[in-house]
Amino acid sequence: MKVIFLDIDGPMIPGRAYLLPENHGTLVTRFDPVAVAMVLRLLHLAPAKLVISSTWRKHGRERMVAGLACNGICPAHLHEDWSTGPHRDGPTGRTMEIQSWLDRHPEVAHYVAIDDEDVVLDGAVRCTMQDGLMKEHLKKVGQLLDIDNMRLLCERLPAAA
Repeated sequence: MKVIFLDIDGPMIPGRAYLLPENHGTLVTRFDPVAVAMVLRLLHLAPAKLVISSTWRKHGRERMVAGLACNGICPAHLHEDWSTGPHRDGPTGRTMEIQSWLDRHPEVAHYVAIDDEDVVLDGAVRCTMQDGLMKEHLKKVGQLLDIDNMRLLCERLPAAA
């Protein structure tokens, strides 16, 4: 099994996403459409399941499912154990949350953590809050999920992916 641990604020909602017409003031719910396309590509080609590693998980599964769906990510991509669980404070909090989840799921063969915070794990890909998920991150994530680079960058995906 392959898993993508996904942070929302930063990777999916970078600074530039605040300029989208649907996002106003502090009510920011529209993901960067290019980041969505990259995540959908990864989910399809890996194939992988999503695990939410974000403060967004505090609002519960139902709200997360709605947030993903309204941004074009089918909630069926969520792993049944859909989030990393309780938030842990401190500089290694996110790392400990992800490691704890992985410890509960020995069936995971490949994983990646896409985050704008420091995650001190071999499968971490760090982007910035300002720029979010970019092409160079996509390539590194693809390597970690064992996706051939030519497939990752060139393969045409089905419209419903």
